[in-house]
Amino acid sequence: MQSVSSKLFNASTKASLEKLDEQITKKQAEVSSGKKDLGLAKDSVSINRVNYINMALSQLDRFKDGIQAAAGHLKTQETALAEVENSVMRLYELGLQANTDTLSPDQKKLIGVEVKQLKLNILDRINAKDQRGNAIFGGTIGKNDAFVINDKNNVRYVGTLEEGAVSISENRQIASHLNGHDIFMKIPSGSGQKRLFDIIETFENSLRNTGMNLDQTIKDLLNAHTHIIGTNSNVGAKINMLTKRAESNEAVKIEILSELSSLQDTDLAAAITDINQLMLTKDATQQIYAKISQQSLFDFIR
Repeated sequence: MQSVSSKLFNASTKASLEKLDEQITKKQAEVSSGKKDLGLAKDSVSINRVNYINMALSQLDRFKDGIQAAAGHLKTQETALAEVENSVMRLYELGLQANTDTLSPDQKKLIGVEVKQLKLNILDRINAKDQRGNAIFGGTIGKNDAFVINDKNNVRYVGTLEEGAVSISENRQIASHLNGHDIFMKIPSGSGQKRLFDIIETFENSLRNTGMNLDQTIKDLLNAHTHIIGTNSNVGAKINMLTKRAESNEAVKIEILSELSSLQDTDLAAAITDINQLMLTKDATQQIYAKISQQSLFDFIR
């Protein structure tokens, strides 16, 4: 019969061996998965830090999506504005050409045909949609056209004045959904502000009426061209800023991924060393247990 001390020794040894087996199994799992068992270490600080880093990574992914969407929207605006610039410049050139009394009615009519086509081209470009199908100059109107033309060929803005803001970092947003009202319906003029399509309509009316002077229309078209160039420069600056922000966010992501790796990834050499040490400890424990058990048996026989 085993003594009380022998029973306690056996129970203690069994518990030690089970704990060693558990530690060996978990270390082997770390080697297999390449990830540390933070639960084994009971490292609450590391666990909290890992959770924080994972939330930061999710936030950076959201910023990346926002930057990509905003950049795509702005690049579509940039392309459209460049085309509108060219059309307005052509209107300006036609204004200079038509601002003379020597043109015949047929020549004016031909200019008028081109002016009308340029007007429709401009309307088409400023009603363009981005890669998601949203109006690029409609503010937050969504997928509807920002500008409409009625049966009298009058163009009006039906978008919103609100410009949707996109978060690109923890404390910064950017307005990417510009509203066409401020761009095309507020052309600076010596007498205040004019609508681009009103300027074009005045040009068309002048071509239909003999003796009308185009000096003011020419000035207005030049002002419109300058205004649109300035707007496009601002759009380009926003695109450049988004590119730099994307690079900055990516650098932050790389840095925190490195920290996450140091917290989570297994040091294979150290883990294998730990496994070997645990195996040695287990073997030694088993040998001691066997030896003491044998001595206890001899004592019992005697």
